[in-house]
Amino acid sequence: GTGITLAADTILNAGSGAININGAVTGDDNSLALNTTGTTTIGAAISGITTLTTNAVGTTAINADVSSSGAQTYNDNVTLSGAARTLTSTSSGAIFFDGTIDGTQDLTVATGGLTTFDGLVGSTTILGAIDISGAGGLDLNAAIANAASLDVSGATNLGANVVTTGAQTYTGTATLSTDVTLDSTGDQNTDDISLAAVIGAGGGTQDLILDAGALAQITASGSITNLTDISIRDSGGATFGSAVTASNDFIISESAGDIIFNGALTAGTFTQTADANTAYNLEFNAGGTITDAV
Repeated sequence: GTGITLAADTILNAGSGAININGAVTGDDNSLALNTTGTTTIGAAISGITTLTTNAVGTTAINADVSSSGAQTYNDNVTLSGAARTLTSTSSGAIFFDGTIDGTQDLTVATGGLTTFDGLVGSTTILGAIDISGAGGLDLNAAIANAASLDVSGATNLGANVVTTGAQTYTGTATLSTDVTLDSTGDQNTDDISLAAVIGAGGGTQDLILDAGALAQITASGSITNLTDISIRDSGGATFGSAVTASNDFIISESAGDIIFNGALTAGTFTQTADANTAYNLEFNAGGTITDAV
């Protein structure tokens, strides 16, 4: 389609009709709002806008990349199609998803601002690789139910579970605001769960379950603190680089590799429930305090 240049801040209202963007949009430092209770299809690249906003009812199909200087706010359900998709804010604007996100494509969100997922991710299809790049980090308030992998460059608020077929990497501190399970289901030796520091929010009543499958590694380079229970449900081995503290239980259900503590372990109860056919070594290289061992 023919390209479009915005001459002013622009609002497109279509009622219940479709909005189809078939030509590249150049924002010329203007904002763009797309309002319909039907389907909005972004079929060509959008760039040079200040902000992008969609209304709360309807669906937005992102079939091309979007770049803004400020925030992008998707108030409706989003589907990805075509090639891998990149959403960019060049001046650290927040990128917010209020609804579900589906599609089999990779999704890169590139911003120094905060990325927020408030709706279920991968609710009907397995999303591709999710890459939250930039220092802004991720605020996860609904589960990532199905995705190929997750890589977060900044800090993460984990307010829901994460299930991927491949690796999960959390470069910044992960703060748990509820009980959380991180599950990598691919059963390949590349499906590692890699953490920096982990902390429980508030009074530290949260539980953390880690499951990398029988072949992949679990690593935490920073301290894990202010949690109630910490569980390794399955792994090919785990290494904790700093102090680990669970006010109640540290539980190992299954592991095909050694569990190594390079920082002090403090736990009320240390429990191993693995069957007799599972063999692994435990290494405690910095001491700690365990009230009871089972």
